[in-house]
This record gives sequence, structure tokens and C-alpha cells, in this order.
Amino acid sequence: FPNSRGVHGGVCYRCLVINDRHENVLQYKESPFCEDKNNLEYLCSQITGDAQLYSLFRIDGVPDECPF
Repeated sequence: FPNSRGVHGGVCYRCLVINDRHENVLQYKESPFCEDKNNLEYLCSQITGDAQLYSLFRIDGVPDECPF
């Protein structure tokens, strides 16, 4: 995932782990810093299990019946 806030003014990359929890909710974690494209494997390995989890909610989503 290219990011314009690059290292030394150039393009850098972040790694994202995206989970679709529901048709109206996406959750993701991202790498803690930017790297060049040659370090993507290392960059993705830096996303830890306790990394901050971000949530995106669809504003105009259709509600679902509660499964419980």
C-alpha cells in the first residue's frame, strides 16, 4: 500500500491486514512505519497481534437481524 509520506521525500509502503467482520464493517491493522518496496516482507512481519485495531463502518449499510 503506497504512502506519499515517504522516506527521504520518496514513496514508501505500509502493510495492512484487513478483515471483513460483517458486510458493514471492515477492521484493519497496519505496519508501524513506512519502508521501501524491497522490505515488504519485513514490514508485514512487524504487525503484531496486539497492534491497534481500526474499524470502518458503512454509514448507509443495511442492518442485519441479531444472530443471538
